[in-house]
Order: sequence, then C-alpha cells, then structure tokens
Amino acid sequence: MQTVLFKFFGYLINLDHIFLITFFAGMILFFTRFKKTSRGFLITSFSLMILIISPIGMIGTTFLENRFPRLQSIPADAKGLILLGGSFDRYVSSKRDTISFNMAAGRIFDFAALAKKNPDKQIVFTGAGRGLTPKVNESALAKEVFDAYGIDTSKVIFENKSADTTENAKFTRDILQPKPGEKWVLVTSAFHMSRSVALFKKMGFDVIPYPVDYHTDGEYHLTPVWDLYYSALAWKTFIREIASMTNAYLFGSSDEWMPGPK
Repeated sequence: MQTVLFKFFGYLINLDHIFLITFFAGMILFFTRFKKTSRGFLITSFSLMILIISPIGMIGTTFLENRFPRLQSIPADAKGLILLGGSFDRYVSSKRDTISFNMAAGRIFDFAALAKKNPDKQIVFTGAGRGLTPKVNESALAKEVFDAYGIDTSKVIFENKSADTTENAKFTRDILQPKPGEKWVLVTSAFHMSRSVALFKKMGFDVIPYPVDYHTDGEYHLTPVWDLYYSALAWKTFIREIASMTNAYLFGSSDEWMPGPK
C-alpha cells in the first residue's frame, strides 16, 4: 500500500519530467514511420503542460503558506526556538568548499534574527541531510551561519543525524524530552509548516508555529503561470507537501492530516 502510494505521488510530483519525456518522444516519432503513435505522445505532453501551468500549484502553495498566521513576537512563556534544516545546497557547498543555499535560505536568516532578539530562549537546530558526510552536515553549516551572526553556538543544541522532517521531530524529541505544556516555537518555511506541526505534535511537542521564508504573495490568482520553471516548482512544492502529509497520516507518523491554527 505504501509503495503504491509513493509511486502514485511520485508521478504526480514529477509531471514536468513526464511532460519532457512524452514531448521529445513524440517529436522523434513524428519524423519516423510511427507518426500516428507520435500524436498520442504529443497530446499527452500538451495536456500535462496545461496542467502544470494551471494555477493549481500556485493556489495550493499559497494555501499552505497562508495556513498559519505570521507571529509578531515570540511568546514570553516559550521554552525555546526550533529551526528545521533544509536551507543548504549541500552538494554545491561540498564542491565549492563554501556555504551555498537553496530556495529555503530564508529559514535560517529569519531564524538567526529571531535568535538574536531572544537570547533568553533555548536555540535548537535540527537537520543533517541525506547522504551524511561530516563535511557537509547541515548542522555544521548552520553553526557557521550562527557564528557569523554573533550567536553563541556553545549554547545552541544541534541535532545532526536527521535526514527528513519525520526524523527532525523524532530525534529532536529524543534530545529535548519535551514536557506536557512546555511550549516550543517551531520555525520553518511557511509552505512546510502544516506537515511539520503534525509531525512534532505526534512526538509530544506543544508547538507554536512561526512560519518564515514565503514564496507567494498570499493572494489567490486564477490565471495560468506561464513561466514553466515557476509553475513546475509551485506544482512540485504543493503536491510534495500533500503527499508527505497523506503518507504521515495514513501510516502513523502524525495524528492530523493537515493541522491548522487553533
């Protein structure tokens, strides 16, 4: 069941790949004796392109980003701040021997500013990344960024083993051992917040969502997204989050499919 679900959502997430494959297959076959067959591929690729540039992905991503309101300040009774990894391009960082960021870079910069403004709170970073090697462990890269911002990293807790959000929640729980009623501010990209809240609540955290790193203007546009790169990115972002939340809910990693504000 889980394997079938992964494959189904995998196809949905990678519609742009299927679009390119069917398009080029159709174009190649068009110049052969299989011209009739090429029409099926070209019609399929055209249909997929229409779906990708439709406003579905952008509307879905906007919905996820609007799910939780942005906080104006950190509650005084919060125990600490938890930042989820995912801001770094670890491959480029390892090749260039310098810190390189991906499109979720806003997470760590907003968090660093929060940490500076709230020196009385416990600071926690959770994340290592897949394909673990000490040189490009996300926690090590985060430590460099915090040092550059003047944050006392000797007081920061770095969880440096998790490879995904489910492990972020589990391994952070193992370290912090949160008590009932103990509030922790959870910081991650706005589109990623619903999934993160569900997973951390399952691990016993009383989380206060603090969304950052927005990628939409917050309004729902019904017009097509003609830029294929951005339309495909919005589609992938939305479907990946829905797929991950569905998987977590169906197979026991969370108790809520899509949490919202209380």
